[in-house]
Amino acid sequence: MTSKAELTDQEILDRLASWVVAKRMTAPAIIFLESHRPLSFVGSQAMIAAGPIAHFFEPFLQHLIGPGYEHAVYKRFAGLMEDRDNVERMIIAIERENQAARVLEREEKAKRKALKREAKEKRKALRRARKE
Repeated sequence: MTSKAELTDQEILDRLASWVVAKRMTAPAIIFLESHRPLSFVGSQAMIAAGPIAHFFEPFLQHLIGPGYEHAVYKRFAGLMEDRDNVERMIIAIERENQAARVLEREEKAKRKALKREAKEKRKALRRARKE
């Protein structure tokens, strides 16, 4: 397994997209990225400037975000956001991850529905058996 520092750019974007979808922040994240795309360079420079502060609060961020947070990945992500094309790649990654999550939710819902239907049929059969 590769360490977090050896992740490719797309893997970094995909992991962040997974985190955004898991937190159910898909729509706000996409709206934010779309509306701030012209300022992506300025935002990335702000992230770079805030890097020492983020490094200082790394234990807190690891607790807040999860054990997957690493400062080296943060710095690479800040560099990625300089380019507007990467902002678009991030939006696409979030949309793709969200679509996959929705498909899984629908499948799980269908399974739960089938289990409920099966349990209902068993209860009906048991009632019929008791009447006889």
